[in-house]
Amino acid sequence: MRFCGIQGGVKRPSHILVAEDDDDDFFLLSRELRKCGFTNVSRAADGRAALDYLAGHGEYADRTRHPVPDVLFLDLKLPVVLGHEVLRAIRQQPGWSAIKVYVLTGSDEYRDRERIEQLGCEGYFVKPLTSAQVQELFPAA
Repeated sequence: MRFCGIQGGVKRPSHILVAEDDDDDFFLLSRELRKCGFTNVSRAADGRAALDYLAGHGEYADRTRHPVPDVLFLDLKLPVVLGHEVLRAIRQQPGWSAIKVYVLTGSDEYRDRERIEQLGCEGYFVKPLTSAQVQELFPAA
């Protein structure tokens, strides 16, 4: 499902971060990403870990092992720091403005969509994301 002005044909990302607490949901998304040729995928299991990853704090300080992502797939209902707050923090950091954020959630509620649109995102998808949707977002060069 499209939302937030998704545009196909964007540059294919070299590194993707998935902020997802559910192991099954992460497995399904990473499988679809691999089908589309994306092998550089990292995971943050909660909102705090996603922010630490982006900032290069703690265990994520080694940028060789944990490069700054081009794209973040963000679950809304993350533990520790909610996805809404992660997106707000990303949009307030000038150094993170190039990161494309796609919300990937189980919620199809209008209030969630409205809130995310106000915070700014590249897209809003209800889980699960399919390989066809991934290919639409990032067509092969």
